[in-house]
Amino acid sequence: MPAITEVACWAHCRRSIFDVWQTTKSTVAKAALDRIAQFYAIEDKARFALPDERLAHRTAVIPLLDECFTWARAAERKLSARSELAEALRHIIKRRTALTRFATDARLEADNNVAKTQSAALPEKTLLALRVRRQIKLGPWRH
Repeated sequence: MPAITEVACWAHCRRSIFDVWQTTKSTVAKAALDRIAQFYAIEDKARFALPDERLAHRTAVIPLLDECFTWARAAERKLSARSELAEALRHIIKRRTALTRFATDARLEADNNVAKTQSAALPEKTLLALRVRRQIKLGPWRH
């Protein structure tokens, strides 16, 4: 059986930050959203390209990712430890490896939106079978 590699989803990270920005209009949340938007601007060009082209586009993402994580660490330290935004930034920081894998592997996506869209087309019976199988092997089903 092949090894399982964790790949995290930027859309989930972005959504947590967006929720904070929407309610608070925090300049820190806005700065985080702007940084994530830079990744997606590049990923929009790479998404349907051939593997070599994808990686060529994504070389521009790597320094942006490094800058983002450095910025997130500094910003998180300045926030109240219990704030939603600090929690969202810690979530990103802790998942750095999984969030950056897409930049160096053309098979991977920056988020799982494509996979979710495809799984929505599966029959309900198939999805139930996949969930049951996953619960047996990996524990409770989590989204």
